[in-house]
Amino acid sequence: IATALATSTGTGKVPFLFKRAIEKADTSNDYNAATRAYAYYLYSKGDYTEGKMFYEMALGVWNKFPERNM
Repeated sequence: IATALATSTGTGKVPFLFKRAIEKADTSNDYNAATRAYAYYLYSKGDYTEGKMFYEMALGVWNKFPERNM
């Protein structure tokens, strides 16, 4: 939903929805997809500092899910 809204005119809830998706992610794939998508969204809005932080979070996925680093 957040990705769909990010490409529409209804962007007001986008940050909340992406952050919620990141918070609720229970697999490394879900977490990585949500953090990368939110980072891309932030970059597209010109927020490079925050976007970089979320790209770094995506790269650190194995720190959050070490048991799935196979």
